[in-house]
Amino acid sequence: MIQFTGNDQSQDQGIRQRDVASKSDINIPRLTTAMYRNRQALKFQRDEMTYAVQQYVGKHWSRGGSEERVPINMIAQYVQVIIRSLISQNPQVNTTTFQQQYKPHVAALGAGVNRKLKKMNFAATEQEITLNALFNVGIGVVCLADPAQAAGSNFRGEAGQVFWDSIDLDDFVYDLHAKRFSECSFLGYRSRVPIDAVKDGKYYTKSRLKLEPSYDNPYNLQGDQRLRTLGRSEYINDQDEFEDMVDIWQVYLPRHKCMVTLADDQLGGGMAGDDEALRYQQWLGPDCGPFHFLGYINVPGNAMPVGPIQHLIDLHEAANRAARKLIRMVDDFKEITTYRRGYEKDAARVFDASNGDMVPVDDPTAITGMVTTGKGVPVIQPMVGEFYGMFSRQAGNIETMGGLSPQADTAHQEEILNKNAGAGTQDMQARTLAHTTSMVEAICWYEHYHPENVHRSVYSAPGYPEFQQVRELHPAGKSRSKNGYPQLARDYDYDQMEIQVDPFSMAPDPPAVRMAKIDDTMKNILIPLAPILQSQNLGVDMNAYLNIKAKYINVPEMSEFVNSQEPPEQAGGQDDEQSEGEGPGLSHAKTLPGTTNRTYTRKGGAGQSRGAEQQQRMQQLQGADLGGE
Repeated sequence: MIQFTGNDQSQDQGIRQRDVASKSDINIPRLTTAMYRNRQALKFQRDEMTYAVQQYVGKHWSRGGSEERVPINMIAQYVQVIIRSLISQNPQVNTTTFQQQYKPHVAALGAGVNRKLKKMNFAATEQEITLNALFNVGIGVVCLADPAQAAGSNFRGEAGQVFWDSIDLDDFVYDLHAKRFSECSFLGYRSRVPIDAVKDGKYYTKSRLKLEPSYDNPYNLQGDQRLRTLGRSEYINDQDEFEDMVDIWQVYLPRHKCMVTLADDQLGGGMAGDDEALRYQQWLGPDCGPFHFLGYINVPGNAMPVGPIQHLIDLHEAANRAARKLIRMVDDFKEITTYRRGYEKDAARVFDASNGDMVPVDDPTAITGMVTTGKGVPVIQPMVGEFYGMFSRQAGNIETMGGLSPQADTAHQEEILNKNAGAGTQDMQARTLAHTTSMVEAICWYEHYHPENVHRSVYSAPGYPEFQQVRELHPAGKSRSKNGYPQLARDYDYDQMEIQVDPFSMAPDPPAVRMAKIDDTMKNILIPLAPILQSQNLGVDMNAYLNIKAKYINVPEMSEFVNSQEPPEQAGGQDDEQSEGEGPGLSHAKTLPGTTNRTYTRKGGAGQSRGAEQQQRMQQLQGADLGGE
């Protein structure tokens, strides 16, 4: 059984054996050299991501944004549309197992993890990872927080507690010789932490005493600009920090099963001659290690994936170049009036005249209206729209996904396009869900082996929801009794439970969507099954249904529509089989006409479809006369 304590020390009691290397087995100078050279090889990808982010934020966000105007920010539109379909809120976790004896334990563990995910805003971290994956690769880390990490995150996670965060490509390094991340000999990430948290930490080696505050350099050691400095102006320097900070690297060595902490200066020779790391720590966590990667487009033979935006940015650039040229043409567009020399008085009278005035002139032909430039507008304008359409199609039809404009001529065709557009994002949703599941499984692992945390869940016996019991899941060896009932304890290995972790509710679920689900359940399940429910002494509470509906649609008066009434008296002596003309006793069947006629009118969707717009633009390019003014 693996145990760990709040001071981040571990014990191995034999269930899980790990061959941990000693300090002498780790060649620190060779490791730092390999890290530096691999960081150099990643410089191109970091530059490309920085440029894409500058296009994403545009020219008016900061001085570090795009140097040129981005009038049609298609990257920003793509991100806004696609990311809300991937993850937009904290996921709820459903933990299950086929091992019957462990179901109460798994339910309590799942309830505890759900509370932690909400408390520490797991969705914000997963959204950052998803956003990074759209540009290149999303990287998440789940591990035990050491004192420096805890201080660097403002104690969002305390030292010795499970810690998760998003890692930018700018702060990441890995072994590029590997074709899969799982085969890398080292993986590491950089973080900026208060220097006192390292120097005062007793878990660090004596090398910590040589540390000096790090200059918050806007550039990496390889010369490329750091991504997080894009929003910083030239007026900010290292003297503006409130505390002395230092850049450190947390490096995971999978085959050595340990974590090594290094100073950023060690990668560039700033601490030359010091072959000792700041810290050596046995890896304590799931076998997958601390890193969890999210990539949407795999590259054969390479670990690093391709981000969708890397395939779209060329069309984004082309559309914006054309749009900037079109704007310059419009800015240079002039409508002027020329006059023949010697007719200055006539020209002055025409210039001073108001709309509709009659102006006497000696020679009307001496004054002529003239338009300068703007001849390329009919060519450039349809090309801007064509680039936008190509971008939308390559991005999976973002106009349909975002509900930005009609794409078909009829409502039925529009519905088909909506379904197809949703199918285009299913692979991305599946990859995002798998990544979220991987991170949550790691969090469950740490929560299971935590020596202090107690997880609680509410249990109700089947058929008796009004009777509830709080179950408590205690750490291993710390089970106890409560109110005469023995409480649960984690006296077993995590893998023994065979837990299945299923995150859900990651997509937005506004009240209107919830009400639609309730209406669908009422219409298609509860009302058709009403006789079966009645046979089991069950029924549908219409008051509860209307109260919920009134709450979700914000119409409190709706709850007053239904109230308690006496059952209606049965009218005696009425014969439903009365013939026509005998008064109110006529049956409903006899009052219906013999035949009925219905007329169905099919109307196309509003607006012009993308295909029609494209055809019109091509005709404009060919000089066709489209009619109209």
